[in-house]
Amino acid sequence: MRNLFVGISLLVSLIAVSCGRVPGTAEIIGKWKCAALGNRTIEFRQDGTLTMQDSNMTQEGTYQLKGSQLEIKFQSLSEPSIWKVSSSGGNLIIAIGAGRNYEKFTFERSQ
Repeated sequence: MRNLFVGISLLVSLIAVSCGRVPGTAEIIGKWKCAALGNRTIEFRQDGTLTMQDSNMTQEGTYQLKGSQLEIKFQSLSEPSIWKVSSSGGNLIIAIGAGRNYEKFTFERSQ
């Protein structure tokens, strides 16, 4: 029964992310603030670099948008991360992880 609940929850989450529109690279350029975590920001630059910050951490890296997949390579990590990205109502929606470790964040344009 628990596995059924987890499976349904994951399916609903994936559908919610997929309901948004796939943004183009030009649409994600800029600084974004996480709606739920007010101190977390992510800035995508035209040159393919990014900075992600929260109250006690700053990470630099590069990104490449391929459809709805955003490949992130942080300087501090050896392996790239693959995030799902969509946009809805002027917000950027980023889904990170899979299974029980799946998290969805909504970002509002900061500047």
